[in-house]
Amino acid sequence: MKMGKRLQINWRDAWIDNEILQEDFNHLKDPKTVCTIVGFLVFKNDNTIGIAAEKVIGREGDISWRAVTFIPKCLIIDIKEI
Repeated sequence: MKMGKRLQINWRDAWIDNEILQEDFNHLKDPKTVCTIVGFLVFKNDNTIGIAAEKVIGREGDISWRAVTFIPKCLIIDIKEI
């Protein structure tokens, strides 16, 4: 995937639990919450994808990105180029 491509990513949301016992892990199920994000690909490596909500082109032609979300690849369900 080329940087700056517009993508739609569906991914499973992570969660936090303040206190969980080791035996509770046996009863955990896949998280049911699925997030969808649409934006511009701005970062990728073996473990993570970064997608930005906004592309900003400055007066001098410089490009910056706003509202970047970093998603672990292990949580991604699917990716579509749009």
